[in-house]
Amino acid sequence: MYKEILQTTKHREFPTPKLPWVMTQKWEHVLFIHWPVPKKILREHVPSILDIDTYDGKAWIGVLPFEVSDVRIRGLPRIPFYNSLLEVNVRTYVKYNGISGTYFFSLDANKLAIVLGARMLTLPYKNAAIKIKKSSHIEFLCKRRELKIDPAIFQASYKPLTKSYSNAIPGTLAHWLIERYRLWTIKGKTLYQGDIHHKPWSLSPVTAEIKRHTLINFLSESTCSSPPVVHYSLAQRALIWPLRKIGSICT
Repeated sequence: MYKEILQTTKHREFPTPKLPWVMTQKWEHVLFIHWPVPKKILREHVPSILDIDTYDGKAWIGVLPFEVSDVRIRGLPRIPFYNSLLEVNVRTYVKYNGISGTYFFSLDANKLAIVLGARMLTLPYKNAAIKIKKSSHIEFLCKRRELKIDPAIFQASYKPLTKSYSNAIPGTLAHWLIERYRLWTIKGKTLYQGDIHHKPWSLSPVTAEIKRHTLINFLSESTCSSPPVVHYSLAQRALIWPLRKIGSICT
């Protein structure tokens, strides 16, 4: 299975890392929610060492709720209780040295040990109470635990409109938003880079009701007031490489 994933690379902008991957995860019931955002507004929240990436002159912010399963370190068996979790990512799209990737504002998860471990690796994880209910549609509720008064919340209901799935066409907005294989994060004055790999996303049209989304309250309410662009994927197996230092931020 992993060999087949590693051999499927034509959809990537750049090669996979030469070093071995260290972790694998399966991402399920992934809802991609995106709003266009003025570039100058995002610039205030993204480190200056990273260039804001745009599509037709627009920057974008994404919120991705999903279920994580079959988490395992390469060569090791699954760890009971810690091999699954629920997660919501808030991200935007950037470039560094001409390569496109992702910058995360936050990653909410419902396993405290995983949150603390990821923070040690420089990723901005947040401890949250998260629930998912799967019936004729999917109900997803995330409430951040770190604020006792007025905690950040994400709540949505969504349902794929078809059982047919297809890959996004290169050059389209969907492909630009979703096919991302590198991330950057900053701790102190150090820039870190992380890489992932998987097969192209299989996407389905989806109907989604976004009931509350205060995870992006660092932006003004009017910034994301338009209807979002939404996509759905049933499942994706991902391979993950360790974060590594790639430079220092000059002040």
